[in-house]
Amino acid sequence: MVSIIIVSVLVISILVPIVILKQNKSQQSRRTTTLVNKPNTIKEQITYKTASNQQSLAVADFNLDNKHDIVVGNTGNRSITIFLNTGNDTFHNQVTYPTGTQPFGVAVADFNLDNKVNIAVANYGDDVIYVHFNAGNGTFLSQTAYVADIVDLNAGTKTINVLLNVGNRTFLDQVIYGTGRQPVHVTVPDLNGDSKPDIIVANSDSNNIDVLLHR
Repeated sequence: MVSIIIVSVLVISILVPIVILKQNKSQQSRRTTTLVNKPNTIKEQITYKTASNQQSLAVADFNLDNKHDIVVGNTGNRSITIFLNTGNDTFHNQVTYPTGTQPFGVAVADFNLDNKVNIAVANYGDDVIYVHFNAGNGTFLSQTAYVADIVDLNAGTKTINVLLNVGNRTFLDQVIYGTGRQPVHVTVPDLNGDSKPDIIVANSDSNNIDVLLHR
C-alpha cells in the first residue's frame, strides 16, 4: 500500500504558520481539525495531501507577495511539491516539479542574487543536486544539475561536500569534509557572530553532532 504524506499547516493568531509533515500508510483523506482560537495559540489545523514518501520541506516566499509558501520533497515519485499561500490562512492547489531520484532534502535561498528564492534538492538515489531557479511568479525554470549540494551529506563515506556559489547560477568544485557516522541532517547558522556561516551536522549512527566553524 502506497504511503500518503500529509502536510498540516497550523495557523496561529499572530499569523506565523507552523508546518508539520505526517506519514499515513492508507490512502484515506484527512479532515481539517479546528482548535480553540485564543491570542498566541494555535488557531486551526489545515491538512493538505501531497505525494508519497516525503522526507523534507522548507518555507519561503516564492512569488514575491510577502507570504510564506511551502515546498515539499517527495522521495516516492521523484518530485517536489509547491503550495503557494493565498493570504487567507489557506494554500492554492499543489504544483509538482520533477527532480532526481529520492529527493531527501530541500533547501531554499537566493543562489543567483536576483532577489528571488530558489530551491536546491539533494537526491540520495543518484548523488545529484538539482537547483530549481525561480521565475519570480511562483513558477520555476528547468532544473540545473550539480554533482553535489551546497552542503551535501554523504552517509556512506561519512563526509559532507561544500560547493561555493559563484553567483551566476554556477558553483565551484566541491570541497569534502569528514563527519561522524551516518550524517542525516545539516544546518548552516552563524554560531560565533562573525557574519560567516558555520556548519552543524547531526550524525545518526555515532549519536553526536559535528560543528565546522567558518575560518
